[in-house]
Amino acid sequence: MKLRIVLLAGLIGAGAILTLWLLNLKEYYGNDYRPDTSALPDNSMRDIELITTNETGKPTYLLRADYMTHFPVDDSTELESPNLLYYRDDKPPVTIRSETGWITSRGEEIYLKGKVNISHPADSKNSAFTMKTTELH
Repeated sequence: MKLRIVLLAGLIGAGAILTLWLLNLKEYYGNDYRPDTSALPDNSMRDIELITTNETGKPTYLLRADYMTHFPVDDSTELESPNLLYYRDDKPPVTIRSETGWITSRGEEIYLKGKVNISHPADSKNSAFTMKTTELH
């Protein structure tokens, strides 16, 4: 009888610890918590370069990264040291760099984290600027 009580108390204690651990994960990661990241990637590459163009073939974006990992569960992509050039008509490109990045399945959203630097060279109408932050969406 005492052994059953000890075992039951141990199970309840283990359940309480597991619950607190799961709550701590949610609190630590906040809204960025994605349980699907436990899935294995299906593709990874080093030293990538991706160019997107408009309908006339003119570049709109150039993305370079040291390392890219693709996750099939949610079709997202993680990047290490991404460097993004955003081309605009008749203006110098905007350069965006960060330590890490995450791109949603169809590329509609990009999340950059770490040391994020945004720079724009001067042109005939605007002066140069540089902005630094730790997160950019």
